[in-house]
Amino acid sequence: MLSVGQLSSAHAGYYLGLAREDYYTQGGEPSGQWFGKGVSALGLAQIVEPSELYNLFRGYSPNGTIPLVQLQKDAEKAEHRPGWDFCFSAPKSVSTIWSQSDASKRRLIQDAHEHAVHAALTFIESEGVRTRRGKGGHRIEATGMVAACFEHSTSRALDPQLHTHALIMNVGVRDDGTTGTLSGTHLFAPNFKMAAGALYRAELAFRLQGLGLKIDRSDGLFEVIGVSQELMNEFSKRRKDIEAELTRMGMQSAKAAAVATLFTRDSKESVSREKLFEAWREVGQQFGWNQDVAHGLFSPAAEVKARQPQVIDGIREASSRLTEGKAHFSWLDYVRALAEEAPGRCLDAETILEATTQHLAESPEIVRLGNLRGTARFTTTEIFALEQRLLRDTEKLHADQRHRTEVEVVMRMLATHPELSEDQMKALWHLTADTNGLAIVSGYAGSGKTHMLKIAGEIWQEQGLMVIGTAIAGRAQRELNERAGFPCWTVAKLTAELKKGNRPIPEGGVLVIDEAGMVATRQWDILTRASLEAGAKICAIGHEKQIQPIGPGAPFAEFGDRFGRSEVVLNLRQREQWAKEAVKDIADGKARQAISAFAERGLISVHDSKSEAVSALIRQWQEDGMDFQHSLILAGKRSDVALLNALAQEQMAKAGKLG
Repeated sequence: MLSVGQLSSAHAGYYLGLAREDYYTQGGEPSGQWFGKGVSALGLAQIVEPSELYNLFRGYSPNGTIPLVQLQKDAEKAEHRPGWDFCFSAPKSVSTIWSQSDASKRRLIQDAHEHAVHAALTFIESEGVRTRRGKGGHRIEATGMVAACFEHSTSRALDPQLHTHALIMNVGVRDDGTTGTLSGTHLFAPNFKMAAGALYRAELAFRLQGLGLKIDRSDGLFEVIGVSQELMNEFSKRRKDIEAELTRMGMQSAKAAAVATLFTRDSKESVSREKLFEAWREVGQQFGWNQDVAHGLFSPAAEVKARQPQVIDGIREASSRLTEGKAHFSWLDYVRALAEEAPGRCLDAETILEATTQHLAESPEIVRLGNLRGTARFTTTEIFALEQRLLRDTEKLHADQRHRTEVEVVMRMLATHPELSEDQMKALWHLTADTNGLAIVSGYAGSGKTHMLKIAGEIWQEQGLMVIGTAIAGRAQRELNERAGFPCWTVAKLTAELKKGNRPIPEGGVLVIDEAGMVATRQWDILTRASLEAGAKICAIGHEKQIQPIGPGAPFAEFGDRFGRSEVVLNLRQREQWAKEAVKDIADGKARQAISAFAERGLISVHDSKSEAVSALIRQWQEDGMDFQHSLILAGKRSDVALLNALAQEQMAKAGKLG
C-alpha cells in the first residue's frame, strides 16, 4: 500500500530519532538512506545525517549555508513546505512471514521490499517530480529528486509491519545544477499516487515470486498464499484498537475503521528488533507457526514462465477493467491498471512501463484520440466503435419526424399553466412541438424540470402517445413517477429488461431520461437502439455539469452540442437570491464563491480532520431522523461513499430501520 502525507518541521526529528546504528540491540530502526538523482548533485552520501536532513527540511543546502528555494524555513519566513512522506507498506502476509523467518530469509524479504520501493520512487521521479521556472512559473522542467528513505518494522501497536517512509524533500535539482521547489500539481496529479502504489506492489510480488512464494491477487492488491489468517489477525492490534474506538463511538463495523484511525494514534515505542522478533516468534508458536512453517512457503523458485503471454493476459484484463469506468484514459491510467493486474503474473515495474508504452503506441486495439489539456488520451476500438454506433443511431432518432406534437395542443396547454417560467415554456415547446425523435433539455437543479415534464406528459398522452421514464437513482425514479404522472424505471432495471429481450419502451411512444448527464455510453447505446426499434422518441433531461456517470463516457453534453438543446436556468427551488447564485456558482465551477456564501451564513461545518468530519456528519444525519428519502449524504469518491454507507447502515440497523 502507499499513503502520502505532508511533512512538517517536527517530522525530521521523529524519523531520525527512530533511526539508530544499534537498532538490533538498543531499539530504533535502520539509518535512513538517500535516494534520487538530486542526491549526488547536492554532495550527499548514502546515509542520512541528522544535520543534513534538518537543513533540507528548512530549504537550505545540506551544510545549511545556501538557500535552495525562495521561501526558506527561518524566523522571518515560515512558509516553506518541507516535503511529503510517501509511505510504502508491505501486505500483512508479507510482514507476517518476515516476522517468523530467520535472518537470511528476512534479509531476502527486506531486499525485495527495498527494490520495490526504489522502483516506485524511480517512477515518481521520472513522471512526477517537476519544478517551475520563469515568470509566473510557466516553464515546467524535470528535476532530480532528493528522498530520505527510512525502513520501519512495526505498527504503532508493535505488530510486524514492514514499511518504508520515503521523505521526498521539497527541493529539486535541475540539469543545469539550479534548484527549486517541486510542483505539487504534477506530484499529486489524478491517479499518480495510485499508479505508484500499484507499481510498488507489482515489483514486490515479482521479487517475492522469485523467492518461491506464491501470490494471490485480488482487486489490485495481493497476499502471499499459505499464511495463517489467524496469525495475521493476531498481528493486527492496531486494527483492534481502531475497532474498540469505533465501539466506543457507537460505530462497530470493521469497514468503518478509517473513522477512528487518528483517534487511536499513540506515539511509537522504541523496541529493539531482536526483542521484537523473539516476541513475534512466541506469538507464532501459539498459532502453530514457526520458522519451519514459514520457510516451507519458500518453494524452490520455478523457472519464470514466458513473459509475453503474461503481458498479454495482463493487458487484456487491464483494458477490460479500465473501460468499465472510463471511455478514454491516459498513459498513467493504463500504468495503474496493468500494475494492478501484475501480481502473480511475474511482471516487474520495468516490464509494466515498457508494455504500457508499447501497447498504447502500437496496438491495433487502441485508438489514439489526441491531447486533452496537454495529456494524451486513448480508448479501445471496442469503446470507439460503440460511440460511433451510438452517434449514428442518435442521428437517426434526431431525423425521425413522426413525433412532433400538434402546435394547437401545446399552445392550449401552455395557456392553462400560467405558473410556468419563460424558460420552462421554451423547454416544453422544445420537448413537444419543436423536435423530432430526440429532444435535449439542460437545466440546473431546482429549475422546475419535473413540473415541466408532468405537463409534457399530459400533452403526449392527449396525443395518444404512451410515456415511460427512467433515471439513474431510485430516488429520482420514484420522484419522477410520483410527480410527473407516468410509469418510471431505474436505468439499471430498464436496461436489464431490454437485455433479456423484453420491450418495455412503448411502440411509437416517448422515453424520458431524467438525470441524463449521469447515463454512461453503454446505457445510452442500449436505450437508443431499443427506442429506434420501438419507433419511440427520447427526451433527455439533465445538466452537463451534474455528477458524472459511473460507467464509461458521458454523451449527454455531446448530444446537446450536436443536435441542439433547450436550457432552463431560472432557479425555482431556492427562495433567497444569494442561494440561487450560490447554486449556479457551484454548477459553473466557481466553488470558492459558492462555499464563501454558505460559510458566511453558518451553513458549513469545518473539522480538524476527515475522520472527525465523517463522525459529525453521521451524528447529524442521526439527529435528522435517518430519513434517507429526504436527507442526503454526498461524497466525491467511491471509497468515501462506501465508508459513509457502512456507517449509516450500522445506525439504521441499530434503530431497526434496515431492511
